[in-house]
Formats: sequence, structure tokens, C-alpha cells
Amino acid sequence: MISLKIIWGAIDRSHHSLLYLRVNKLCGAIIRIRFLFNLKIFTTFVFTYRVNNCKDFYDVLNIKKDATDTEIKKAYKKLALVLHPDKNHAPGAAEAFKTVGNAVATLTDAEKRKRYDMVGHENSTSDHVHRNYDHGFESDITAEQLFNMFFNGAFPTRQGPMTNPYYTRSFSRRWPPETDNDNHQQQESSSIYFQLLPILLLLLLSLFSNFSYDPVYTLKHSAKYPVLRRTSFRDISYFVKDNFHTDYTGDLRRLEHTIEEDYINTVRTKCIREKEYYESLMWRARLDDDSTLFNKATKYQMKSCEEYQTLMKQKYK
Repeated sequence: MISLKIIWGAIDRSHHSLLYLRVNKLCGAIIRIRFLFNLKIFTTFVFTYRVNNCKDFYDVLNIKKDATDTEIKKAYKKLALVLHPDKNHAPGAAEAFKTVGNAVATLTDAEKRKRYDMVGHENSTSDHVHRNYDHGFESDITAEQLFNMFFNGAFPTRQGPMTNPYYTRSFSRRWPPETDNDNHQQQESSSIYFQLLPILLLLLLSLFSNFSYDPVYTLKHSAKYPVLRRTSFRDISYFVKDNFHTDYTGDLRRLEHTIEEDYINTVRTKCIREKEYYESLMWRARLDDDSTLFNKATKYQMKSCEEYQTLMKQKYK
């Protein structure tokens, strides 16, 4: 069973500051009662939610951007076993499983990874609802075929690997005959789940009820967020509510790190648009042999790209 430490590391890298703050207290309660029941259902739900709300492939696999192929494959194996639709019935599990496959297929291919690092994850949206960061970086094979390649065509179970005859491409498994011991264990497991279902529901309701809370900060001034603050490292402006000093009890350094990443992503997206506009001007100028358009393109200043380069030169201590 995957430990709470791994679950928390996965949530932490999702960079959802509000989620981090709210789940922090929730995880404390779970740790105190973890000896009472199996957290398998909760684990699959958390991983599915995290993957479907990540910003890019590195966040999906919970790895650093300089991770080696070995680290990438190791991270994929851990996630694939949790997210495989045969073992994970949480909403969005199939999509998360496909995303993880696209991530490992892209990041283990030198050319694809290089191209992805340049433009691939620039398409992520701020709310992550209509996610398209993997558009154009789909795997050449299906997520299921990729899974079989990593696990030699076998699906690990308690009794050992399960070979392909019991496995179909539609993610439905034809199980071999079960023993009395297996049936007894499954009955006990089901009984525990039913007994503890109310507790799980209360925990999940507590978690989701906090999603309606307002974000801690915004990058734009408004009547609701009137107080200007600046991050201590990159001096990025952000705005908070009047009661920020009294209500916020989290790690300010971690929050500011999230704010700076949010701002960098915004600038990077603007830079991509500036490059696209510049290229369109040059293309039209060459196509129509238009000297006016050509001069306009050569004089066009990509300020967001310049700012992005400046930001990326700054390194955290």
C-alpha cells in the first residue's frame, strides 16, 4: 500500500496552494486514524485528482525537470500501477492513465522532450479544467500497450504477474478461478470498506467543501484583493485580502514560490503568443513580398519573452 508520505508528496507538487493548505489539516487527521482501515480507495482518488489537475508532464510524474530516464520510468511505474483503470475506478482514472502514458512517452524521447521543454507545456490553462498541455505530445502507442511494455505484458497482482490471456485492450480482465481463501479475503475487505465508508465520506466532504474557498492571492488588483505584496525573491507583485495577516497560517515561503511559478507561467504564455504573432507577420511579409509588414515584424518587440528570459536567469538559493 502506498504510504501517506508518497500521497502528500504528490499533492504538494500539484502547486495548488489552496489545496495544500486545506489538505494539510485533513492529512493530520488521516494519519491519526490510518491504523483503522485500508486507504487504498482514498489513495487512488487522490492520485487521479492530482494527475488530472497538473500543469505539465513533470508535475504529472512528480519529478524534477532534469530527471533522468531511469527516474522518469520509475515514477511512471508507480503511477501506472495506481491509475490503471482495472484497479482504479475513481472518476477520471482512464484519462489520468492516458496522461501518465503520454508523459513517459514524451519525456523518455530526447527529441520530443526537447520540443516539449520549449513549447509543449506552455498551453496549460490557469484553471486546469480544460487541460491541453499534452496536445501534440500523445504517445505513438496506446496507454495500455505502453503499460504492457513496462511490465512485460503482465499486470502485477497479489499472486504475481498476470499474463495477457486474462487481459484485454478494453481494460476488462477475465479473472482466473478464485480460491476459497481469495473469496474470504475479498469478503473481509469489502466488509471493512462498508463499515468505514461513512468515515471516508466525511473526510472527502470536508476536503471538497474547502474547494469553494477563495484563493489566497491573485496577480491582479481588485476590490476583494486590495492589499499589494511582493515576493521576497523575485519581487513579483501579488494581491491579498485585508485579513491576510491574521487568517493565513501557512508557509509564506512556499506560498511565494507558488506565486512566482504562477507569474512565470503567465509571462511564458504571453511570450508564446508574441512569438506566434511575430512569425505570422514574417510569413505574411514573405508571402506577399510586403516590405511594410517585414519592417513591422523586425521592429516588433517581444517584451514578455525578454522578461521571461530575465526571470529564468534568477536561481533560487
